[in-house]
Amino acid sequence: MKRINIIFFFLCFFFYLSAPAYSQANLDSLAIAAESGDAEDLYQLGRAYDEACALLDYSDSKYDIYRKQAASCYKAAAKEGSHHAQMALGYSYLNGNGVEQNYKKAFYWLSLAAPYFPAAERGLAECYYHGWGVKKDYEKALSMFLKLVDYNLADHGVNYGVSSNYLGLCYENGFGNYAAAVSWYQKAAENGLPEANYNLGICYAEGRGVAQDYVVAFYLLQESAAKGYDPAKKKLEAIESEMPELTDKLNKMDPEVFRLYVSARQGYAVSQLELGYCYYLGEGVAQDYAEAVSWFRKAAEQGNAEAQFNLGSCYESGQGVAQDYAEAVSWFRRAAEQGHADAQNNLGVYYDKGQGVAQDYAEAVSWYRKAAEQGHASAQYNLSNCYYFGQGVTQDYSAAVSWLRKAAEQGHASAQSNLGTYYANGQGVAQDYAEAASWYRKAAEQGNAAAQYNLSICYYKGQGVTQDYSAAVSWLRKAAEQGHELAKNTLETMVLSTDEPVEKDLMAQAANMFTAAGSGDANSQYILGLAFIDQSQYGIGAAWLTKAAEQGHAEAQYFLGCLYLNGQGVELDSEKGVSWIAKSAAQGYAEAQSDLGVFYEKGLVVEKNDAKAVSLYMKAAKQGLARAQSNLGDRYLNGKGVAKNAARAAAWFAKSAEQDFPQGQYNLAMCYAKGWGVIQNSATAIAWFRKAADNGFEPARQVLENLRRQGIPVD
Repeated sequence: MKRINIIFFFLCFFFYLSAPAYSQANLDSLAIAAESGDAEDLYQLGRAYDEACALLDYSDSKYDIYRKQAASCYKAAAKEGSHHAQMALGYSYLNGNGVEQNYKKAFYWLSLAAPYFPAAERGLAECYYHGWGVKKDYEKALSMFLKLVDYNLADHGVNYGVSSNYLGLCYENGFGNYAAAVSWYQKAAENGLPEANYNLGICYAEGRGVAQDYVVAFYLLQESAAKGYDPAKKKLEAIESEMPELTDKLNKMDPEVFRLYVSARQGYAVSQLELGYCYYLGEGVAQDYAEAVSWFRKAAEQGNAEAQFNLGSCYESGQGVAQDYAEAVSWFRRAAEQGHADAQNNLGVYYDKGQGVAQDYAEAVSWYRKAAEQGHASAQYNLSNCYYFGQGVTQDYSAAVSWLRKAAEQGHASAQSNLGTYYANGQGVAQDYAEAASWYRKAAEQGNAAAQYNLSICYYKGQGVTQDYSAAVSWLRKAAEQGHELAKNTLETMVLSTDEPVEKDLMAQAANMFTAAGSGDANSQYILGLAFIDQSQYGIGAAWLTKAAEQGHAEAQYFLGCLYLNGQGVELDSEKGVSWIAKSAAQGYAEAQSDLGVFYEKGLVVEKNDAKAVSLYMKAAKQGLARAQSNLGDRYLNGKGVAKNAARAAAWFAKSAEQDFPQGQYNLAMCYAKGWGVIQNSATAIAWFRKAADNGFEPARQVLENLRRQGIPVD
């Protein structure tokens, strides 16, 4: 009975958040209205008494009085035909609230209300399951709960979880169908129901409907116990007593890794992939390439393209597995056929080199093109070389330049260096030494030795730049230090001045910043751009950011995109703004990933795509960006672009809230208020509403104000 009372209390609390509280004056007013005998007035008075009870301690003398008055009102209204009152009276008899507990009467009144309200039907279904007031009937209960989960799909909250858990119980205890039971327990557990975690944990512990797995069982029981479910606590104690070594090892695991480990063992491909990354990178666990390969393989065999690519990369490098180019090709192909751009490019390289597969330039071009058309810079560079040398395609310098420029504009150093050479030699473009020097510089500043050597020659000869022997020697030395043979040989024959000034004060450092930016240093250009924007000199700031962004500087690309979106320092151009933000996001800049996710979510400038929005939010959220974590939680809560999962939504809201992000705090508060993915807890909800309000979040302040007006303490 304890569980039913708790759920009934939750149902009552929903009313308090959405309806006004009733002071004694309100109760008196409603009582006067109910004297007419109108069923609706009687029901409202009963509800007011019930709601008043929730504000009282059980020990308060008014508590029992109000409960009895509520039941009395429900009884009178129910007899007059109020279906609301019939449902309320049914639950009163079911739980012994204000009346003596009587299952037969509970069943009778719930039966009358069930055709009108899913909540009443759920109570009736529980009666059939337990045999309360009616002969126990698992088949009838099953039928009703199956209907109820369809009703509850919209919120995936407590009601959905409870109905799903009961379905598991019906299949397990009524029909011996353990596999079906596990499936429903899983759904209920994902909605944060502790009983479901417990039931699912027992299935894993005993191997009922699923392969026996004490690791998964231990995790699920821990989750249930943490939410206060006593049977789970007792079972945990038993497991810890029987298997101390295993449980001690699990208790010492990094919590996030443990969560992934359990999810991966349950067969979730995404978790298997993420766990593989943990072992590959040594994040939260000791680095172990063999273990990484094991988990990548499990996800890859389920068709996860990223895992297939990673497994191919491991075979290519021989990390965690014996090096095997043919096997690498096999896994790259599987990922490539799913549109994975990195895999497509790599597969092209293998066909190009004839490594692990028979050499086939036409096939190489085909795969390079697929990746290049997705914006993959290395594939664009490789495709350019195919056109330049006429391998797999008809030789075409113009096409070579076109693809090379695409790669160079994304910051691909080798592409920038080659494009400089095309301009210097007039191949596929009109000869232009200044343009050649510009591209050489972009590549040279990224450490490309060939570009450093060519740029030194430009300075030495004064081609495209003002002749400067010191600069020539400086770039020549950089190339030589990287082992560039021509640079080393040339350096030995040249005798030029190499004196360099030594700066001693801030003004000199500032001058150096301008010099470096003027010479093409992307980071210096970025810093200067932000400095000018900070002084509201948007035009100059935009100019410097543009220089840095065109060299592939991710942060510069993001802020430049923001300027275009707002028309600050540049002409308002939403498409160009989103384009720059997309370039930044592709390089892994979290702020850009989050903002681009919003564009895909809202369908602004780009075509609406919820799946892409979720993918971008996930990338940014995993980097710890609070607003992305909040947005990702919202996607899980509403099932937009990803399967609905209230528990995961609440988990991401919590990560955001813990970073003091007000929207995340408000969302987490709503989860606790409504029981979305967590056990409903009014005190915790109010605490998070307060935090959000303290951070200036107006909707949270309004919720608190409404609760105060209802007489609910929030301070």
